[in-house]
Amino acid sequence: MTGPVKEKEHAWDIARFALIAAGVFGVINVLLLVHYEVTNGKHGDGFMLILPVFSWFFLVVPICLLASVFTVVNFFKKKEPTGWKQLVRNFSIIAFALIVQPALVFYTITNHV
Repeated sequence: MTGPVKEKEHAWDIARFALIAAGVFGVINVLLLVHYEVTNGKHGDGFMLILPVFSWFFLVVPICLLASVFTVVNFFKKKEPTGWKQLVRNFSIIAFALIVQPALVFYTITNHV
């Protein structure tokens, strides 16, 4: 891309990165569950809750907050009426990114017990 990057693109890129990070750590959680089941519960039980919780609190949530700030700042700086579509799209992705990993952790724990 040539030229300066606009804040709209920053917010969109950060929101997508948050969604990707949540998905990656959700997949890691599923792999830990598979490993736990394959080894008949002998290995990996301690990481099934700790890794997803720490990755969510220290990676996904801060990235989502950053994307939210960029989105709100961009919305109030824009003068054109298309800002609502961008705002709704970014906050939809941010909300989905925040929900993906806790939903997978809850699903894993409820099926594990």
